[in-house]
Amino acid sequence: MKKIVIAGGGIAALVLAKNLEKSQNVEITLVEPKDYFEVPYAQLRALVEPDSFSRTIRAPYGELLKEVTHIRKKAERIAEDTLVLADGSTESFDFLVLATGSGFSRWPFLKSGISDMESRQKQVEKESEILQKAESVLIVGGGSVGVELAGEIAYTWPYKKISLVTGSDRLMKELDKKASRRAHTLLSGLGVEIRYNTRIDEKSDGVWKNDQGDIFSADVIYPVTGSTVNSGWLESSGIPLNERKAVCVDNHLRVKGYDSIFAIGDINDVAEQKLGALATKQANVASKNILKLIADQKAPLLIYKPAKAMGFIPIGQKKGVVQISSMHPNFLISMKQRDLFVSMYIKNR
Repeated sequence: MKKIVIAGGGIAALVLAKNLEKSQNVEITLVEPKDYFEVPYAQLRALVEPDSFSRTIRAPYGELLKEVTHIRKKAERIAEDTLVLADGSTESFDFLVLATGSGFSRWPFLKSGISDMESRQKQVEKESEILQKAESVLIVGGGSVGVELAGEIAYTWPYKKISLVTGSDRLMKELDKKASRRAHTLLSGLGVEIRYNTRIDEKSDGVWKNDQGDIFSADVIYPVTGSTVNSGWLESSGIPLNERKAVCVDNHLRVKGYDSIFAIGDINDVAEQKLGALATKQANVASKNILKLIADQKAPLLIYKPAKAMGFIPIGQKKGVVQISSMHPNFLISMKQRDLFVSMYIKNR
């Protein structure tokens, strides 16, 4: 019986654990302080639908992973073949998977550290109440999160004044120009005011300015830039990190220099977008490679090939932007609009 320890509880961790549960010769331990799993990208819709949709996007790990031991503690460091937890206790492992993801330091609500499910729901309701009362909204950042957030708010409350400010010359620069133009058209059609090539920063509490001293204000401000990798706890463990503090992995998703440690999802340095769909893809490859190594330490491993640019970005609750490689089958957004693919990870309860 081989023991597999997973540090972190996001999409990559959930899919990996589900895959490994099917094996009869493994013991799986999930180290994650929260008692619930949440579909992180669905939080934007939950913000505007706090009573109905919000309650569908999270579920207890105990319901989702029935054959997994869940330890509600934080991982603190790695010491050889042992994971040291914040309270000083340890978990030995034959294989360790790093999956502690990323966060938004300027808007931590988006990926909350609240540890129990009901308190998280109350946090969503409180945040939504503040947004409902606001007459004006400022969104700082023109990536896919900023675009989707603007669309959700404008669709739900068309009377609000919504401004989106980006330092780039187009929206969603991670996608191509055709996708950017469609996002601009759809947001403009919903009444969102977009300002390009404008870098603003918070100079004091709640006061945002550009380099010229112009003030940008609103009743509610959402800074959706500056995604950070949750790898700080690894810095004293000798795990190789790049300049972004992402974990360096080989093409099998193993941490470079380590035979029995993998890193998947937002935490690693794979040169592709950090999306739920790609976290799922990485988890599928990593789980197969772990099972291969359990069967034969010299087995040839699957190679993970980084995905080309892609995106399924809802803008409002009927339309959106779809890019798959260089194609734009935007009609496919209707597939995601049904439930934002939440049922892929949380079945009807």
